[in-house]
Amino acid sequence: MSPARKYIAFVVAAVALAGNAAAVLAQDKDLPKAEALIEKFIEAIGGRAAHEKLNNSVAKVKIEIVGQNINGTVTAYTAKPDKFYSLAEISGFGKIEEGTDGKVYWSNSMVQGPAIKEGKERAFAERSSRFNGVLYWRELYKSVETVGAETLDGRECYKVQLTPPDGKPEVWYFDKESGLHVRTDMRIETPMGEIPAEAFMSDYTEVQGVKTPHTMRVIAMGGERRITTESVEYNVDMPKDRFDLPDDIKKLLEKKATSAPAGTKPDASKPAEPKPAEPKPGEKKP
Repeated sequence: MSPARKYIAFVVAAVALAGNAAAVLAQDKDLPKAEALIEKFIEAIGGRAAHEKLNNSVAKVKIEIVGQNINGTVTAYTAKPDKFYSLAEISGFGKIEEGTDGKVYWSNSMVQGPAIKEGKERAFAERSSRFNGVLYWRELYKSVETVGAETLDGRECYKVQLTPPDGKPEVWYFDKESGLHVRTDMRIETPMGEIPAEAFMSDYTEVQGVKTPHTMRVIAMGGERRITTESVEYNVDMPKDRFDLPDDIKKLLEKKATSAPAGTKPDASKPAEPKPAEPKPGEKKP
């Protein structure tokens, strides 16, 4: 996945809780293999060797919901292999958190309260939280296929469909000339259900030998979000407890663990079976 994918998903999900690209279909008789396009993208953003030297990251971004006078900031922490924590503070919505310690995937907001991600929502979060996930696309998707070519803002692009083991397919657009990933069409899993989203990535900037898009536009829920990266740092001195589960999430897990599973309680409508009588002294048990 694009290194920016986790921020796109988080911003759309956070807002759910709390200029158009001209696309003209082009016909290519001989489309390149999807595998080759993804590997070309990895090379375009610095190559596998450079990315494999990275162990963690801290990114600070600004978000704006266009036309609604709503804005805020997101600070996102990631670490190998699959740890993630985001803190968003959005005007009118308060603090919104998401994260994982690699085992439990959770969210917490003023609107929804603490929640554990399960099912398809968890599967989506697992893909989004994989550190440098684009390097492991073969593990995260069961199939990839080049499905066509389109022109976006005057740039010719190839379309690649990636299908995960659990969840809806995603479509990535790769610039034919640069090889960069410039758009994603996907359906984001949230507690409110699936949200279709289109994300446009630009302004790829190199930091510590790798490139990430520093400007993004996300079209979802009938509106536009603008995401601007203010800073990215890699291989930082990460606090040891950065990805620990918050107390609210721990309490929720404890509550789930102590709750009896559905169907295990005795049926009060049926009389209890009598216990066998205890034998009298000197008698053998039946």
